[in-house]
Amino acid sequence: MSHHIKTIYQQKDILIKLLDYQNTTIEDIDLSILSFSDQQIFKGFNSVKRQLEFYHLRFLWKTFYTNQKILYKPTGKPYLKSGFLSMTHSHQRVVIAFSNKQNIGIDIEKISEKLDRVKHKFLHKNDTFQDLTDLTRLWTVKEAVYKLFDGDNLFFMDDVEVKTNSAIINLNQLNLKAQTHSFFIDNDFMFSLAFNDL
Repeated sequence: MSHHIKTIYQQKDILIKLLDYQNTTIEDIDLSILSFSDQQIFKGFNSVKRQLEFYHLRFLWKTFYTNQKILYKPTGKPYLKSGFLSMTHSHQRVVIAFSNKQNIGIDIEKISEKLDRVKHKFLHKNDTFQDLTDLTRLWTVKEAVYKLFDGDNLFFMDDVEVKTNSAIINLNQLNLKAQTHSFFIDNDFMFSLAFNDL
């Protein structure tokens, strides 16, 4: 089994790594790297796809060398006792962002026509886009913002307006702003990061 791990972003106290596990099967993985509690979570998934995502997120997390356990809020958002992290996955790729100092949200999405079919469900009235790539950027920014604010009551269409390198968020009647950064990965994936300026 070969894992391809690379750092895709590193600045402002934020480190982001991607692991590509294409062609990995469930028979290829070594469950002994998981803690007992993580092995129980792993076994609880009914889908092999979810098992592989979970396993590879934990595998990638070990390369950050923080020795911290990933915990979960009731909303499902992962968190740490010290520092901040965000996780995302798409088509046999998992990505983790970590920062000692600031909250972060990330998302990766393969560029495909499916977003064009559902754009009416997530575009803000002021959002503009040129093509499918740009539309995918809007989607990943909104997903990253959602994770940044742990926004169970955040509605993409009404509450998240995407600008060039930022997003305006209407959360609980407050107008908040997040810095955003988007870029291509492997030519056909869009990746976005959202964070609050320190």
